[in-house]
Amino acid sequence: MIDLAAGLRRRIEDVIEAVFPTACRRCGHALPDERAVPRTARPYAALWNGQLRRPVCGSWSLPTRLLCGGCAGGLVRSPRAAVLLDGTGLRCVTPFEPTPVLFELIHAMKYESQVQIAPWFAAFMAAALRGAAGPDSLLVPVPLHARRERVRGFNQSQLLAAVIARRSGLPLGADLVQRARDTPAQAQLPHAARHSNLAGAFRRTGRVPVRGQVVIVDDVVTTGATVAAVAAALDVDPGRVLVTAVCCARPGAE
Repeated sequence: MIDLAAGLRRRIEDVIEAVFPTACRRCGHALPDERAVPRTARPYAALWNGQLRRPVCGSWSLPTRLLCGGCAGGLVRSPRAAVLLDGTGLRCVTPFEPTPVLFELIHAMKYESQVQIAPWFAAFMAAALRGAAGPDSLLVPVPLHARRERVRGFNQSQLLAAVIARRSGLPLGADLVQRARDTPAQAQLPHAARHSNLAGAFRRTGRVPVRGQVVIVDDVVTTGATVAAVAAALDVDPGRVLVTAVCCARPGAE
């Protein structure tokens, strides 16, 4: 009964916050933002105008606002078509550069169940992939271990990949790779230990198409250890593997 009451209270608080947002989660300015919106922020209007919908119960959802226009102006689009992940031989395509504002949104998505941010991110990721991923590419989200997914309630990479698939028309290999063991979270480890932490952590459960690229989908790539371990489990030519993420971060930036 105590757990039920606590869950109900959290749900009521979520509804109140969604219906009556009080402030930008980053700077604390009241919403809606009355300051002039910077030109750089205009493509990100969904973050403050209520277009994002937060699930409440079943098919019910409510509009939610996260940042003011001023803070959204701190988002920076990635100017590069792809970057080479050091030591992995893998190329990574991202829509955003790593900035404090971006990490604020990623943290909210992953650790505060703000899953309505995932489709917003994925729309930019799908646009970044145009011209980089061929029409016969296969999307493979980085899997979570079953226990961790039960605790979190979702796999953020799966949410991103599903929307990219809808927007791009690319097929989704959602169960092609599974997490064989539950490893310590990468963000809790020094970057030098991240590759060894994931050795043998993934296994392939299906057949990889003979032709075309395999696009591994993750939320953030730091050292590249996770996507490299997934690529190893897929056991395909590294030249066929492309990675996409919201951003490529410097070690220690997560």
